[in-house]
Amino acid sequence: ELPRLNTPPTVVHHARDASKITLEWHRWDPLQGDTGSGPIIQYYVYIRHERENNYSVSGQLYHALCKNNCVFTISDLEP
Repeated sequence: ELPRLNTPPTVVHHARDASKITLEWHRWDPLQGDTGSGPIIQYYVYIRHERENNYSVSGQLYHALCKNNCVFTISDLEP
């Protein structure tokens, strides 16, 4: 089974504006109730414009770079 976080990423409200947004989530850890089988190598962040059906990769973050939480900023957004 693919790894799955038990809680979704959240928006870091003090780190957002019209052109960027920062997401935060806890590292995948089965001891925190996350499911599936590891190991985790990296996380991919996908974005989709509200008028489109397809998602595209905004970036990736390596699991080893996350301490307790992972933080990823999506920039160059259009309001």
